[in-house]
Amino acid sequence: MPLTKPAMMSAFLCPGVGQWVAGQRLLGGVLVLAAVACAVTPLACFLWGLGHPPPCDIWNETAFSCSKHAIAAAWHATVPSLRLGLPGFLVVWAGAVAHAQRLQLP
Repeated sequence: MPLTKPAMMSAFLCPGVGQWVAGQRLLGGVLVLAAVACAVTPLACFLWGLGHPPPCDIWNETAFSCSKHAIAAAWHATVPSLRLGLPGFLVVWAGAVAHAQRLQLP
């Protein structure tokens, strides 16, 4: 029996879930972990960059200006991991959805 609509929606929304539902637990787990790693790495880099802002003298500049500099520095720290993470996630997602369309429920 082919995957049901809810199973296909799950496979579409999160790579690896369709494989998991169809009984391919190892492949599903690897795809879920790969997708999470690709998506969470840029977010973690951005949050780390926000937690470690560049030096800013709040008495000589406004709080808005210091916040703007902190966000810009965090974004610039995120760009390298985003350049790898986003295409990696798209490859994992496209491969998982294409593979899930050929799966059968056990």
